[in-house]
Amino acid sequence: MHYHFLMSRKDPQLNLRLPAELKDMLENAATASNRSVTAETVERIRSSFEHEKDAASSLFLITRSEMRQAQLEIDALRYYTHAMSLFNSLENLYQLYLKNTEQDTESSGLKSVQELIEKSRTWLHVDAGKIDSLAMATEAMERYDSLKKRSDLLMKEVSKKYD
Repeated sequence: MHYHFLMSRKDPQLNLRLPAELKDMLENAATASNRSVTAETVERIRSSFEHEKDAASSLFLITRSEMRQAQLEIDALRYYTHAMSLFNSLENLYQLYLKNTEQDTESSGLKSVQELIEKSRTWLHVDAGKIDSLAMATEAMERYDSLKKRSDLLMKEVSKKYD
């Protein structure tokens, strides 16, 4: 977005010392863009503020993306916790059933349950060691809350500074 500022003699003036090399660069750029040195200087200063605003907006979007990732981790851990709960219930019921019946573990019905338990054990990484999903979910929620606060602060700063 480019703004063309119309300046009048009533606009405030700024006396500025520049190194000769920078002044030459401004004059060359003004000539190339068919503007006065003043108009070129004003445009470059304005543009620097626009880039600053764009950088703040990008940081805001990155923070929101990180928040979404943290939320997905929380959801995944919630589902994992539910799956583990179901697995533990299934395994406990199976063991209880075996203790209280005279069933042969080789029967087709029990064989299917055993296979389901073994597949679940693999899918849930039960034998890889206990995964503390509650601690992981707590950490993810803390990270999410921290990112939300940072995002809200960024939005306030951007709104306050550029609106």
